[in-house]
Amino acid sequence: MARALNDVPSLDMQVTAMPDWMGTYTPIAPAAISALVSALVAWAAARLSVRTEIQKLRLGVQQKLLEQLVAARLVVYPDLYFLLSELPKAGRAAVNEPAALRGLLDQVNAWDSKHSILLGPHSTNVCYEFRRALAEAASIAREAPANETKRQKAMDAVFSQAGLLELALRSDLGIYGIEVLQGPGLLRTPRIRKY
Repeated sequence: MARALNDVPSLDMQVTAMPDWMGTYTPIAPAAISALVSALVAWAAARLSVRTEIQKLRLGVQQKLLEQLVAARLVVYPDLYFLLSELPKAGRAAVNEPAALRGLLDQVNAWDSKHSILLGPHSTNVCYEFRRALAEAASIAREAPANETKRQKAMDAVFSQAGLLELALRSDLGIYGIEVLQGPGLLRTPRIRKY
């Protein structure tokens, strides 16, 4: 057993000598890696913070613009609501007085010419369809021998479009709420298609 211990080379012989430069830089490497990781984390946090702030600014601008748009709509939309409320009266009067629907159409077209810039994309299309249906009903009412079935079908289309227009206008005003979309800073009022 004594001989076995003597055959093992000493530990001093197995360790190779380390160059001088390695001894100098060895403690610096972990510190450099730590500094690099810290810099990357700080950069990512700063970038995320800047993105969040920009998103908040965009949302704030969208909110301010929507407030101004709704305020402007509140001034002019009641006039169109009034014309929509006159529709049943004009529809009944059209049996004896065909010009009643034409007069209502002229008033709706005049409102549209002045204020359609405030309509949203959906309500613009719905308003157009309402005016088209009203023009068709006025044209049918003006025909000399008015076909009652044809006239009633046209008036049903007008009333259907009027209901859709009312819902679209209410949606534009935010009566049914406001949705914040996934895109940065986008707001939208929901579309309600029926009661």
